[in-house]
Amino acid sequence: MLSKVSAEVLKLLSKPPQFAIPELVDVPFDKSHPQKRPVKYTGQLPEVGGIYAFWLDNQDQIAASLRRKLHLKGPAGQKKVWIETCWHLPEKQPPYILLYVGKSTNLKNRFGLHLKLQTEKWQYPTNGSLYKPTTSCQLRSGIEHLISQQPNLHFFPFIKERLRYSYVRVDRFEDRFYAEDAAIGLGRPWFNLDSER
Repeated sequence: MLSKVSAEVLKLLSKPPQFAIPELVDVPFDKSHPQKRPVKYTGQLPEVGGIYAFWLDNQDQIAASLRRKLHLKGPAGQKKVWIETCWHLPEKQPPYILLYVGKSTNLKNRFGLHLKLQTEKWQYPTNGSLYKPTTSCQLRSGIEHLISQQPNLHFFPFIKERLRYSYVRVDRFEDRFYAEDAAIGLGRPWFNLDSER
């Protein structure tokens, strides 16, 4: 018999993503660079606790052409050690690739923190690592890395066309904690991969 946590994880991972990004937030998705992009939520994102997932729409198998190799910092205290890795792409590519899984007490607030929608320009480290000024930047950093060697791809048009989102409401803190861990272990999302401490 499935536990409640297991049922929520399967609900999140086993169905096609629920939303395209323009269904959730209204921003200028063109590639121009205004000083500040106005951000307006559409009302689809609830202010409740839950677990969530961001997906790459890969129905045309674009993932094979994106930058998947990266360097991660070694364990704490070993600043000069770098680990080379590659986000795994199966030979039979899935229509949607799981990019990131997280949990939050407020799904709407966390969504905005991940995408940094009022940030135009991003830094690209020359050593192939990810630029992560805060812990909530992992999703934005990962997407920017994927498209960094494709001059015709730009963040805002890319997330409009390619990024998908799913969530499951989970009210209890303990259930969210274990559900997130289970979803990461089962789904192996690309951007949750990080260096060991």
